[in-house]
Amino acid sequence: MRQVLPYIVVFISFSINAQVFPFKNFTTTDGLIDQHVKVVIEDDRGLVWIGTPFGVNWFDGKHFYQPEIKTTTGQLYITNFYKDSNGDIWLLSFYNGLYRFSNGMFINYLPDSINLASIKNNIVGMVQYNAKEFVIATDGDLLWFDEKQFSAFDLNNILLTKHINSILKLNDGSLLMGTENGNPFKNQINILYPHKDHFIIFVLS
Repeated sequence: MRQVLPYIVVFISFSINAQVFPFKNFTTTDGLIDQHVKVVIEDDRGLVWIGTPFGVNWFDGKHFYQPEIKTTTGQLYITNFYKDSNGDIWLLSFYNGLYRFSNGMFINYLPDSINLASIKNNIVGMVQYNAKEFVIATDGDLLWFDEKQFSAFDLNNILLTKHINSILKLNDGSLLMGTENGNPFKNQINILYPHKDHFIIFVLS
């Protein structure tokens, strides 16, 4: 008990002296494109990117701006943002694949440019694996992306043909992948270990 008490005192003391930050609620009246915000990220310029089911806003701390982004099909439903090692911002979306913002321009990449309704164009996660390769998590599989074209991560592994919720690269090159296993209330965590020229997959839960 004597060992726990100092930590409790520090915690209480920190709470009492914690700084209270001002809070402001922004809505569509202020210029927000939609009140259902899915994801937020800050770029190297200090601009805040706000992703919604109806597009993207930039926020400079005072005003909202809506960049012009051409869609391939339907509305621009943003699922996530990603900032790569160069500081470029990537937009992940339902049915419109990937967008890269670089040098003031948006460039669109589709895993399946023939069948626009393909679930491969529903991108939910992304990690940079090395200087020129990314791993892309879609609604139904995992893909490699070399900034030009997409390729299958592992055609022979049925465990990768699932709805993927999230993906994370660890320092040792392993990948953590969260899937639903056919049941949104019974999620799984999978570890993909690099081994020679392929990955070995382990299911944690």
